[in-house]
Amino acid sequence: MDDRQKNKIAPSRKERKDRKKLVLREQKAQRKAQAKRDRESVREQKRSYRRRKNSMIYLSFAMAFTVAAAIFTVSVFFTVDTVEVHGNTRYTQDEIISASGIKQGDNLLLMDKFSVTDRMLEKLIWLEKIEIRRIFPDRIRITVSECSPRFAVEYDDGFWICDGSGRLLEYTPDPAAAPTVIYGAELVKPELGKVYVASDGPSAPLSEILDELEACGLLERVNKISVVKIYDTVFELDGFRVSMGRSGDFGDKLRLVTMVIADLEAKGRFDAHIDVSSGEAVVN
Repeated sequence: MDDRQKNKIAPSRKERKDRKKLVLREQKAQRKAQAKRDRESVREQKRSYRRRKNSMIYLSFAMAFTVAAAIFTVSVFFTVDTVEVHGNTRYTQDEIISASGIKQGDNLLLMDKFSVTDRMLEKLIWLEKIEIRRIFPDRIRITVSECSPRFAVEYDDGFWICDGSGRLLEYTPDPAAAPTVIYGAELVKPELGKVYVASDGPSAPLSEILDELEACGLLERVNKISVVKIYDTVFELDGFRVSMGRSGDFGDKLRLVTMVIADLEAKGRFDAHIDVSSGEAVVN
């Protein structure tokens, strides 16, 4: 190939210069386009942020309005107008409502039923169970069950009236309200509304005789229990007087008493002195 052909094929200096300028222009155009895209992306991010911010503001206003509307509705439409009381005999309706602390205008939904119940049980000793129901839109129904006197325990010059759990309900000179009267028990610092404590603790003859009479199904028929003599616990059941002797095996002795009484009643005899202190029954 001669020099003339080589010169014809190789680009001239001008062509190389023009081509370089073209490349530079294309690169510059690409950079401008990229910069424009970057600016658009930033603007879009800002717009998106503003939209999210505005949405959060609108949502916050909506939630605040909803809460305010709910509070307004609750405070205006669900307030106490009437309090009903059922099941009461010992306490009047006014006494029960006063002890509950519920007043007209109180909010039904915000009322704490558990606090009301605790307050009533503390103030009204004779109440055993309390049920409180909200009746919308404006009523409260209180249903109570009152304790039944079970024992009268001699103390000083009077008697403590107790329920079946031993809770002290009332101090009175007359034990007639309770079906069973207990003599000889030494109570330790008796306090109204509290369960009585005997001076010689849970192993006392009184605790044992009460538990065993309950287990044998005889407690409902017992009129009187005497633990005056610690070595001889005595009780009266209908017309029968029973001497149990010392505590420790009252369960076995009461099962024997049950059989003896059933046999006597079958024979038409409804009064007797039954002595099982020795472990064997002696009937007089």
